[in-house]
Amino acid sequence: MKHKIFLAFFFLLMTACGKHMQPLPGETDHSYDWHPQHQAYQQILDQYQVNTRAPGSILYVSRPDHPEWVGAVGWLRLDTKQPMTVNTPFRIGSITKVFVAALILQLADKGVLSLSSKLQDLLPQVSAQIPGSQHITVHHLLAHLSGIYDPVNEDNQYKTDLIDDPVGMGKRTTEQLLDKYVYGKKLYFKPGSEYRYSNSGYWLLGLIAEKLSGKSLSDQLMEGIVAPLALHSTYLQKKQHTGVSAGYALVNNSTTPRITEVTSLDAADGDGKAAGGITSSAKDLGTFYRALFGGQLISAASLAEMKKIQLPTCNGEDCRYGLGLEVWKLGELTAFGHNGSSVGYECNALFFEKSKTVVVLFKNIGGGSDKRFFESLGQ
Repeated sequence: MKHKIFLAFFFLLMTACGKHMQPLPGETDHSYDWHPQHQAYQQILDQYQVNTRAPGSILYVSRPDHPEWVGAVGWLRLDTKQPMTVNTPFRIGSITKVFVAALILQLADKGVLSLSSKLQDLLPQVSAQIPGSQHITVHHLLAHLSGIYDPVNEDNQYKTDLIDDPVGMGKRTTEQLLDKYVYGKKLYFKPGSEYRYSNSGYWLLGLIAEKLSGKSLSDQLMEGIVAPLALHSTYLQKKQHTGVSAGYALVNNSTTPRITEVTSLDAADGDGKAAGGITSSAKDLGTFYRALFGGQLISAASLAEMKKIQLPTCNGEDCRYGLGLEVWKLGELTAFGHNGSSVGYECNALFFEKSKTVVVLFKNIGGGSDKRFFESLGQ
């Protein structure tokens, strides 16, 4: 999920017991040795793992002029010494929002809802709990223009509860999260007037989709996207799946960099939630992006709107957001996609408009990273 790495987590990691930490490994998967760009791509991936100190990482590149390439390096789990592979599933965090936005736009294409539909009309039960719900639209929720309070980024109590009781937090329903951390909070601004990232808005979009269809969000994603595209490693529902990459965080309180596992925090923060709960794989994300940007999932008009920066007054990097899509400017290139991150991982998935290239990058260690090399991959 896209949000800040807050100080409480750093305190937790800095004081973690040494028995939970292990040195970084170095193990590489060469399944794509035959690929003409294998050496160049593998070098980029190897250097990325070194630079980020990640236990493991995956890079996926798909271009129209040559076959897809996937590389994996390092470990998906340190305790069992399981190597990361090109097929390893992993938490994608806020890239989930791209899936949810595509599903909402499918409903709009079918006439089930309108992007101008009001929150109070779609979810009357929240109208008394969220101020301005009579003005907040589906469009506002998709584009982070609603002004709705976002506890994932802003609420210290949410962060403390996640650290103190990850199991309990993981069991909370969307309605319970909204009730405890969102309802009764003032809006940041008049809906539509400013941009501010809100995971809460996507929690509400999940509830809207469920109410309109009478089906769980997981089932709708399966029927509308996952099954038609044969995405074998992609799901929203919570699962106990030992093959999913673990998550780790770097501890810098010694001369030798070490890491501690934080998978339970990652799972509690995201699993099963509309804002960041999907588990997927590099190949599945590549297939999804090719279908989405190839016009296979939503209408041409909806796709164009999805890629358009929605805040008319946007004049900076932070507000470059469409409908469920970040708009990246990398040199002369424009890319559409999303970042997804939590305490123990970072994932990025981008589609470069000019070259029709899809790039997916995952590492199982928290914190941001230098991704300037994306420009060379997107040429």
